Amino acid sequence: MAMMIGNLLFEIINMFWVGHTSSEAIAAVAVSSYFIWALRSFALITSSGTNTLISRCAGTKSWARLSHWFYRGLLLAILYSSMLILIGFLSIDPVLGLMGLESEVRIMAAGYLGIFYLSLPLVFLFVFFESTFQSLGDTLTPASIAAFSLALNAVLDPLLIFGWFGFPALGVSGAALATATAQAAGVLLFIWRLRRERLPRPLGFLRDGVFEDLIHITRIGAPIAVTGAIFSLVYIVLTSIVARFGTDQIAAMGIGQRWEGLAYFACIAASTAVATVVGQNLGTGNVERAREAAVIAARYLLAFTALVSVIFILGGEALAALLTPDGAVIEATGRYLMIIGFFEVAMSLELGFEGAFMGSGNTLPPFLISVPLTLMRIPVAWFLAVNLDLGIDAVWWAISASTLLKGTLMGIWFLRGGWAKTKVRI
Repeated sequence: MAMMIGNLLFEIINMFWVGHTSSEAIAAVAVSSYFIWALRSFALITSSGTNTLISRCAGTKSWARLSHWFYRGLLLAILYSSMLILIGFLSIDPVLGLMGLESEVRIMAAGYLGIFYLSLPLVFLFVFFESTFQSLGDTLTPASIAAFSLALNAVLDPLLIFGWFGFPALGVSGAALATATAQAAGVLLFIWRLRRERLPRPLGFLRDGVFEDLIHITRIGAPIAVTGAIFSLVYIVLTSIVARFGTDQIAAMGIGQRWEGLAYFACIAASTAVATVVGQNLGTGNVERAREAAVIAARYLLAFTALVSVIFILGGEALAALLTPDGAVIEATGRYLMIIGFFEVAMSLELGFEGAFMGSGNTLPPFLISVPLTLMRIPVAWFLAVNLDLGIDAVWWAISASTLLKGTLMGIWFLRGGWAKTKVRI
């Protein structure tokens, strides 16, 4: 959880420093984040796929097969990230042009995203290495490396945004460069740490069934990855709706989601832990212990997100004021967090039980629940906010209601128990 929240703090720190420039800069970082989340979601193809395989190998103490899947996942991370660099640069201008942004916001976002796209291999490797250690039950190593990277990012942000101490003043692009540099340092630390593990390189690494193995990893990880990517792409479309109500509302959604991310990443952390425990215990045939892990996680997350909901409902404006001095943005953010806060607890069920499905290798149910309901946010938000002219609050209510439905359905599907019977080739 510390590691996941550390990843979120990259964005909060960037937003803090950018928030002291202009509302247009805040909106540019907020818009860019949806593209970043979408592409980071694709990194889950390799991390989620190998998490399932490595955790099961660890459960059965099949160390040679564990090493085999590690190197296969590493190769896949490099291949996918390289392809997405090209796709990112080809799509950046057309997509930003369709979002109805002010020209200044669009230019800033393009600069921010350009640096991020070049750093995609670092992003994929960082996520993959984190997942590898988590699959082995070692969460301290990735948390420590994430903390170091976060500290470096915090130091570099003001230097590169404002040009302190002789550094170039790059504005919004400086925030992206600071994050890329910090992640590069983190990847180097992961490599140094992995060298100490002395994982044996499998014989015939690039010629014995490599294509089939890459497809196997992709098949396991793709539903979770596509679910995350669609979530982000939906927000890109929603931004075009929110833009009708002004740049302040785009900025409010961006700041609000940074704080909402504290609960989100806590749930993701628990989901990752559950996936590891479920995978290891299903590997040894202990189904009851796997089920117990998911239930315990859900209980703790329900209590945690209930507290978060109260804070959002009562103190949204106070949280916004920590990241920007702009009064209009603070008021709009407080409204966003209050509405989102009413159904925040449902997110704990959605993501907590998703870990059980991921650890078992049965990643299709979360896909079938999350994708349709996330996509429904677009027509519902448009109908309520634009067609019925109910205003920006209708967009926030559409988001909040879909969260409630996803959490409820995920809990019901988990209780059916079919996830525990999934067979996975290791």
